[in-house]
Amino acid sequence: MDEEIVIGEGPAFERELPKQGSCVARVWRVFNVGLQPGFKGGNPKPTVIIYFVLSHKYSKGDFSGKRMLINQKYVAGLGGKSYLRRDAQAIMGRAIEDEEVKKGLGIRKAIEGVSCLIQIIHENGYANIRGIMSLPDGVPGLPEDPGADPSPDYVPAYVTKLRENAVVQERVDLDKVAEKGWQQTDRPPATPPTEKDLEIF
Repeated sequence: MDEEIVIGEGPAFERELPKQGSCVARVWRVFNVGLQPGFKGGNPKPTVIIYFVLSHKYSKGDFSGKRMLINQKYVAGLGGKSYLRRDAQAIMGRAIEDEEVKKGLGIRKAIEGVSCLIQIIHENGYANIRGIMSLPDGVPGLPEDPGADPSPDYVPAYVTKLRENAVVQERVDLDKVAEKGWQQTDRPPATPPTEKDLEIF
């Protein structure tokens, strides 16, 4: 007879939030999570997540001494009123011209590794980004630190979960969607993705 497995409460994990207020950060990675289901049954939207590594560090637990991460999710489009365009411009410290949008902007190459200033607020027990700005003159950027930054091959659980739930997801995680093709998951999209949907960047 197999021995019973008795499970109790388990080890305690206390979530640690970065401090509220302005913080120097650096764009750590941009993840493409494919076509995500639309809000309240709407059509699926191509979606990216930008992760920022912060100057704040964890003070306890297994991640003690490591820099904290915070993320923001966007519909992957650079139209005139898109939130991604607004925040990418803030990070880059310049306007994104319409000609760049027509040609297709490689968003990873444009913003990964770039330092910026972000405004953090606490809402309902979570740390959220309220605003993003380019660094003011004279404010040093956040240098890379292999001992404090996340591992380059680290993929947050949130990204993995979104990719698993995608209506359509990429075969290979590269910048140009058109270069890698798509594979459909078990759940078909409300409408098939168009060529425009696939030209995220």
